[in-house]
Amino acid sequence: MAAQAVGAGAGAEAQAVGGDVAVIDVQFDVSGTRVPVDYAAALARAVANALPWFDASPQAGIHALRAAPSTHGMLVLARRAKLVLRVPASAAAASLALTGHVLAIAGESVVVGSGSPRPLIPSATLYAQRVTTGAPDELGNLPLFATGEYAFDGIPGWTLASPFSFNLAAGTGSGLFEFVSFGDSLFGSLSTSWLLGEAGPIGFNLLYTINGGTGTYVGARGSGASTVLLLGDPDDPPTPYLETGRMHVPEPGSLALLGLGLAAVGLSRRRRAG
Repeated sequence: MAAQAVGAGAGAEAQAVGGDVAVIDVQFDVSGTRVPVDYAAALARAVANALPWFDASPQAGIHALRAAPSTHGMLVLARRAKLVLRVPASAAAASLALTGHVLAIAGESVVVGSGSPRPLIPSATLYAQRVTTGAPDELGNLPLFATGEYAFDGIPGWTLASPFSFNLAAGTGSGLFEFVSFGDSLFGSLSTSWLLGEAGPIGFNLLYTINGGTGTYVGARGSGASTVLLLGDPDDPPTPYLETGRMHVPEPGSLALLGLGLAAVGLSRRRRAG
């Protein structure tokens, strides 16, 4: 069974899975420059090559790397990026054999440094990058959800959560958004319309209204505009996307926005079905 990506879990130092198997996270320092956007499968293979038992363990998994979107389908690794494995507690010591390995990830290299067990965090926040959507209502409004990893002014570490609805007939929609980075956040409402190409819709135009924030942006009011380009088939969600734009806030005044994520779209399929 192939290793799967996992989110942060809940529990004490080791958490029981399936009633009788305790798991734990093992965290490694890493050094490298970048990885492809779709690095997950290649990373899982590289780890399994270094740890032959890993691929056969149904409890084993790999947390997402902390990285920021770049150009040409690449992600730039954060300066303090970590490789975190979730493994059976009995395999924690064996996992440390990964130290010193150079992981080949689709033409890029990541060097694994020293590792140590990391207690699981009770009630941790879980960021899901696989989302679902419901059917259109009687008015043709389709509920959607988008999530991704973002950078403001080239500084990574931001995540987006945006539930919204889109009317297939009108080609417009509206919803909410929240960008979060540790103690900072920006949130508010948005409106959207089709981004049209020669053969039809290829993405969305977004207008943001910032109604508040926390941390650095507490009480922020402002606006923003961006373009979302769909990078995959919208009939096969979740669909990867690239978003570029600019947010206007009181301080520092303007933030360049760049993000990669996944959207539960499926617009054309549902339009034909309706």
